[in-house]
Amino acid sequence: MKFSDKLFYFLQAFFINFEFNIFDKIRVFLYRPFFKKLGYGTRICSGVHFKYPSQIKIGNFCYLGKGTIVAGLGGIVIGDYALIGAHVKICSGTHVAADIDKPICFQGLRKKSINIGSDVWIGFDCTVLLGSKIGDHSIIGANSVILEDSDFSDYSIIAGTPASLKGKRNA
Repeated sequence: MKFSDKLFYFLQAFFINFEFNIFDKIRVFLYRPFFKKLGYGTRICSGVHFKYPSQIKIGNFCYLGKGTIVAGLGGIVIGDYALIGAHVKICSGTHVAADIDKPICFQGLRKKSINIGSDVWIGFDCTVLLGSKIGDHSIIGANSVILEDSDFSDYSIIAGTPASLKGKRNA
């Protein structure tokens, strides 16, 4: 883990839970140096928790809802104008569990990048797992689970557990 990530966790601990809207902008200002990219006009609500910010790119004018968790171990790219609802989980890493003779905690981690396009709306309490790609202008319904290596094209309407294509937005 990079030293800058460790320093970020210290800073995040102080500013994560301030509720007032002004702190949404203050968090972006203070967090920006620790990210690969943290776009302008972006809002980070209270309770948003980041892991491995040095592996995360967030575009301009994005919104991350209260209590969201973004774990960027394998890399995460979020395009411009993304709207991420409250309590969403985005995780680009997982544990290896292939060897049944060895404890899972000693088998290491797998990581794959996640790519969330521009103008994507991710509803309340969704989960997006490693290797997923969500095309521009897509909508993900509340409580959906985007499984590992899922690939949805532009203008998709996605919902369910596991998530599947429900339709297309009028382009």
